[in-house]
Amino acid sequence: MNVSHDMIQDHILDILRLKYDLDISPTKYDENFFGDEIRLNARNLIDLVFDLENKLNVKLTEEQLKSSNILTIKGLTETLFSSLNCV
Repeated sequence: MNVSHDMIQDHILDILRLKYDLDISPTKYDENFFGDEIRLNARNLIDLVFDLENKLNVKLTEEQLKSSNILTIKGLTETLFSSLNCV
């Protein structure tokens, strides 16, 4: 599957907007999902990752799921992009 960073980021932003009523500006892409700016809870992050894995037909490893890289839009985008392009 040939998916760009922008496509992955758009999927993340769409899910955040549709499921959690969050409209996040580009200046917040480095903000922690659990921080004061975005305010997701752990269950929401799990749901977000699950939705993205299904949408993109990819499975993140346990190591990736434990990494702090997935705690921001930018980091989650990069993690998913790397997983998709490892195949």
